[in-house]
Amino acid sequence: MHSTFDEGIKLGKDNCCSKIGLTHFSPRYIKFVPMRDDYYKDEILFSHDFLSFKLSQLNTVHQYSQIFTPIMEQLEKDEVI
Repeated sequence: MHSTFDEGIKLGKDNCCSKIGLTHFSPRYIKFVPMRDDYYKDEILFSHDFLSFKLSQLNTVHQYSQIFTPIMEQLEKDEVI
């Protein structure tokens, strides 16, 4: 079975993880990650195809979601994806 976004985040927080990164989103259910303000505040990282970064970037890599997610949402509305 798979977890929901909230279940994965809760698991990370319950285990006192300093960073939480989620991967493997089923295209059957979702084409983009539905971002909420608390995801940005908590520095949750959602992976996308071909995402790569250096460990030295770990403290800031979550910020790309603030830019990338609205673009993906708009593309999906325009049915470009």
